[in-house]
Amino acid sequence: FAFKIVKSEVDLQRLWCERRASIRMRSELMSSIFLKALKRKDVKVTAGKKGSNGVDSADTGKVMNIMSQDTSRISMAVGNMSLLYSAPLEIAVAIVFLWQLLGVAVVAGLAVVVITWPLNTILANQSFRIKKNQLAARDGRMNLLNELLNAIKLVKFFAWEEQWAERVLEARSLELAILV
Repeated sequence: FAFKIVKSEVDLQRLWCERRASIRMRSELMSSIFLKALKRKDVKVTAGKKGSNGVDSADTGKVMNIMSQDTSRISMAVGNMSLLYSAPLEIAVAIVFLWQLLGVAVVAGLAVVVITWPLNTILANQSFRIKKNQLAARDGRMNLLNELLNAIKLVKFFAWEEQWAERVLEARSLELAILV
């Protein structure tokens, strides 16, 4: 009973410190990216081409994606950093306790975990590829919306609302097709 209380308190303190570091990291990253976005030159480069200095151009959609998605992923990684040492320790302690309770039957459970490990790796890689495609589709949609908002006066003047609505809906349906 006392061990459970101590473990809960330690987990609570660990969680508090991780979340605090995660929030600080995310806010610093977002402010740095925002500052860099304000200072950069707005060079119009076609998609997939290099800028004048030989570096890929980061359009507004990509910058917005970095600010929203990538900073969240980095801050979550910082928030879960303690799992690198605590999870293996907890698994080892659990195996020892299970061995004391069940004996040799623990080996069957460990065999199932080891056998399913490659399947987990395959599924994780597939999930990563899907997420990468989703982010690319989101970048494209954000670029399209940014282009539309920058040229809204021209769109209204020439009555291109329907064509632009079709383009935006097409980009959104592509993004949704990747999700499903």
